[in-house]
Amino acid sequence: MGATLPRLILPTIIGLAGLLIGFLLGRSGAQPGSTPAGQAGLSATDPGSPAGALRAAGSFVSGLTARSSRASGGSSASPEDNAARARAIMLEAPSFERDLALIQFVSKIPKGQLIGVLDSLQNQTDVIRGAMASHLIVERLAGEDPAAALEWIKGRPAGYSGAVGVNTLFSVWAGRNLGEALARADELADPQQKQQANSAILSSVAQRDPLKALELIEKNPLLSRNGQGEHTVYSSWAARDPAAAAASALEIPPGIRRQQALGGLMQSWAMREPEAAWEWATGLDSAQDRLTALERASATVISRNPSFVAQHLSDLPAGRARSRAISGLAWQWSSQDPQAALNWAQGSLNAQEAATAIPQVVAGWSQRDPAAAAAYAAAITDPKMQQSALNNVVWGWAQKDPSAAAAFFSQLPGDAQRRSYLSNVARQWASADPNAALSWAKTLPDASERSSSLSSILSSWAETDPSAAGASLLTLNDEDARTRAADNLTSVWVRSDPGAAVTWAQRLPEGPSRANAYRGLISTWIEHDELAATQWLDQLPDGPSRESAVSTYVDRRMSSDPEAAFFWASSLASEKDRRNRMYSAASNWMRRDPNAARQAILDSPLTDSDKARLIKKSK
Repeated sequence: MGATLPRLILPTIIGLAGLLIGFLLGRSGAQPGSTPAGQAGLSATDPGSPAGALRAAGSFVSGLTARSSRASGGSSASPEDNAARARAIMLEAPSFERDLALIQFVSKIPKGQLIGVLDSLQNQTDVIRGAMASHLIVERLAGEDPAAALEWIKGRPAGYSGAVGVNTLFSVWAGRNLGEALARADELADPQQKQQANSAILSSVAQRDPLKALELIEKNPLLSRNGQGEHTVYSSWAARDPAAAAASALEIPPGIRRQQALGGLMQSWAMREPEAAWEWATGLDSAQDRLTALERASATVISRNPSFVAQHLSDLPAGRARSRAISGLAWQWSSQDPQAALNWAQGSLNAQEAATAIPQVVAGWSQRDPAAAAAYAAAITDPKMQQSALNNVVWGWAQKDPSAAAAFFSQLPGDAQRRSYLSNVARQWASADPNAALSWAKTLPDASERSSSLSSILSSWAETDPSAAGASLLTLNDEDARTRAADNLTSVWVRSDPGAAVTWAQRLPEGPSRANAYRGLISTWIEHDELAATQWLDQLPDGPSRESAVSTYVDRRMSSDPEAAFFWASSLASEKDRRNRMYSAASNWMRRDPNAARQAILDSPLTDSDKARLIKKSK
């Protein structure tokens, strides 16, 4: 592909240059009052003249050539250097020039370095930034050495990293040798990679020959994947011949595969011809087919033409599909034209539907003008609708402008709901600037709002920097805020650094904060390293904090390991807690292993009446 890519690039550059020339020549003949080409008033340097258009196009192509030369790799550069250069190109603003420069750059990487460059791109922290370069390299390998590309993919770890290049490789492979592509896809051990590969093959075939793609599904039903294969095929088919695709979809027997086929058909058809697609869907005889087709058509058209869906909403019967369409329409339309969306919600819907739509209108509106959307929401007289609308504003506004959001919600009437709004603002603010959020929260006059907001800030901060959040918590004079935040802090911290989390929690004085910190520690720690967690539990001195930690362990293991829960519950100091938790654990244990549980129950400190009831249950 080192030779193939340049052959692809040159026609692309020439085509773009041709478009530019045509555009500039069109301007010269379309501008009102312009002098016809070749007459006085237009010079060779005027971009509106033919000569000027050619000059501009030549500059465009020359610029691309110079840019590619500066970005070109070579055999003297290491794979790491070439990967770094690819990333540098991708750091530039998206444009035709950038993408073409990257294509040319990849075409000049020595073939023997391609795998090394791929590895280097994946080993960086910003994998997303190198994704386009990775796919281009895999595309080149697919043409030059598909076996090497396949071996590289097989060696990738599971998850997102393992997905890189799979679609690209098998799309190209299917176009060159379908049988070989199917056989190689079957070799993949990773189920996710195998599924991706088969989907890529099916999509590649469907774009060229949808009937052939349907034959593949019939021969290998696994390609259907509960109708997702049919969705892919009919989506591709409808882009070329919606009438033929529609007729074929109705020949599929009723069921999930038919519904998915209709969904793919309408997703593609409604995107291009919404009126024709909608008219066909409304004429379907089957109520289920009609509902499936209209729901997919509305979901497709809403973002492009919300007024069209609003005008035809009556075709959707009452139910979940109509409710989803109303919610989506309200949000999409209001993000484009809030007043039109509001007029529709208030004037065209019944009361129940309006109660659903108006909060969504506010949500979309807040993307454009959160202050105006919040002011409207606050003036809604229905308490439930007002609360829903304000909840839809606070999250996004607090992310964009937490100071303004805090000022607005602080002026609302004081109640539990205002505390919730302010706590939400605090959490979002802390994700961007925890110190500024703390400074604001400390000034709140209401004690409950102050504690709630401080706790939210520390909990959010703990997600990114638990050590800093822990240090800040120790400086707070607000015991309620410390108590609320302690368990969230330690439950996050223990995942990355159990030793530091334990040391910090033990610095807290005995009391509610430490008890909550221990609760957070043990609830997460036992899921990651139960042996270390129980060893720590075993050496804790008696006291409220130990009671909290042991009780948490018992509650978390009550169902999954009732035997362990039973024995740990027996160590609780509180007679009431000990008896209740031992009894519950013993009941679960008796259901799983009655012989072992019966002897342990008889030897336990439970009362004779409790023992008798438990033993009786097992008979």
